Amino acid sequence: MTTGPPGFSRLPPALRRPAVLDACSLLNLCAADPLLDDLAGLGARFHIVPQVRQEVLFLRGDGPGAPARVRVDIETAVQRGTLTQVGLSSQTETDLFLSLVGDGLHDGEAASAAVAASKGFSLLTDEAPARRVMATRKYEHLLLTSADVLKVWVASMGVDADTLREMIRRIEHRASFTIQRNHHLKPWWDQAAGRA
Repeated sequence: MTTGPPGFSRLPPALRRPAVLDACSLLNLCAADPLLDDLAGLGARFHIVPQVRQEVLFLRGDGPGAPARVRVDIETAVQRGTLTQVGLSSQTETDLFLSLVGDGLHDGEAASAAVAASKGFSLLTDEAPARRVMATRKYEHLLLTSADVLKVWVASMGVDADTLREMIRRIEHRASFTIQRNHHLKPWWDQAAGRA
């Protein structure tokens, strides 16, 4: 797809094709609200499989007086069209799913990866095992991380340094996320978080 709504051309190629989110990445992006809505407004298309929809339940509360846990509102995101549910729709996808489970991936990661690989969608995952398995199977070109998407959001929406710092804090705190030491964007992440 080469055309889309205004701003679509600001998205990198990996977000111009649909992206399937695993549970960790969905939690991260929900913690960084309104990132998903902003990118969807530019034409990015985000999908989740039923297994991930069942896994993603809560984020940590944030701020004084906030509850310890806050339910993730996936239903509203689906109703707005920010997220679309997609499932295993062929025997090929089911076979790949079972093979990926055999490689040690959890059901949500395996289903997300099977859908992405069979449909040529991007796979948004921060999980090292899923990334290793997909790279071994020659699907590395489909892989994105939460940090990749956050950086695209910053560039596409003209986000200032203070807002970015707050988004990183929310992702790290509310989704209990730590960027991997060997991630290609770790220096950018740490600098944006005010740690470098």
